[in-house]
Amino acid sequence: MITGRPKPDLTLAPDEQTQLRSLAASRTLPHALVARAKVVLWSAQGQSNTQIAGRLHWRNATVGKWRQRFVEHRLAGLYDELRPGRPRSICVLLVHHEGKNGTQRGRTDGDDNLDVSIQLEKPYRWQPGDGLAFKWRYSKVRHGGNLPDFEAAYDTVGGWKLVEDGRLPEIIKLHASGKSTRAIAMALDISQTAVSRMIRKANQAGLAALNAKAGGESVSQ
Repeated sequence: MITGRPKPDLTLAPDEQTQLRSLAASRTLPHALVARAKVVLWSAQGQSNTQIAGRLHWRNATVGKWRQRFVEHRLAGLYDELRPGRPRSICVLLVHHEGKNGTQRGRTDGDDNLDVSIQLEKPYRWQPGDGLAFKWRYSKVRHGGNLPDFEAAYDTVGGWKLVEDGRLPEIIKLHASGKSTRAIAMALDISQTAVSRMIRKANQAGLAALNAKAGGESVSQ
């Protein structure tokens, strides 16, 4: 005869499975968090609290606690005691290294579950010795989002700061000469969205500033 309170069903969504597997396989995260992720994964596979407790050398009550915390709060419940207010959201960061030929290295089988993918690139005309800087580019944004790329550089006085793309003066000059957004993008190896954004931003700053950056040329609206 089965005694005690029945355990609530534990079903994982595909994105939860991906994130839990990443947590459970980590060698850098706190051991307690890794173990809690394993509790959820094994519970979802049908293992009992007693079986899981034996594998982790925990008490049954501890396994039941974290199982219940996940049922109630999902991934946010696996972290240390919840604070009042809105539960924390979870961000999973998968890092891939670039090979010598510029292609991506590492496993990519979990990437399809991600809503956003980013790529860090060298800024335009950056050379060794120019200091710390990067270009942040969104290579994938799901659900119709429109997230603009940006560049940042490290200043020894003020820390990290956003900076303008080094191609901005050239974009303004080409735009002033009547070149289309598509032609500018092809000439400077930049997305049309980025070209439009920088032209719009320059226009919003005023024609005086726009003309100054273009070397005194007039820019058509």
